[in-house]
Amino acid sequence: MMYLTRIDLRPQVRAIQRAMGDCQQMRRLVSGLFQSGRKESEILYRLRADRGMTAQYLYSTTPVDQSALTAGMAFAGERDLTDWLKELGQIWRGDLLTAPTKKVAAEGH
Repeated sequence: MMYLTRIDLRPQVRAIQRAMGDCQQMRRLVSGLFQSGRKESEILYRLRADRGMTAQYLYSTTPVDQSALTAGMAFAGERDLTDWLKELGQIWRGDLLTAPTKKVAAEGH
């Protein structure tokens, strides 16, 4: 089973602000939404801001535990994509947001 879940985020809430500014905090927030760990649930997530709203899209093999939503999070919906993905086959289209970095050694090290 594969699920696509949308959670609306309220950036006015302090915990959401911190998570949006720190990827480690966001991973913890996302992992806390599932009964199993991030790896077992095969979770991918994406934040999308549109017209003053911020939404978090979660793609996972297990459904979100709605009772685990914290302040500033509102469950907006969830769909089981299993049948749709089987029909889709190997054709994929998506967008990817990356933050490329380069580690440079300091002089003398």
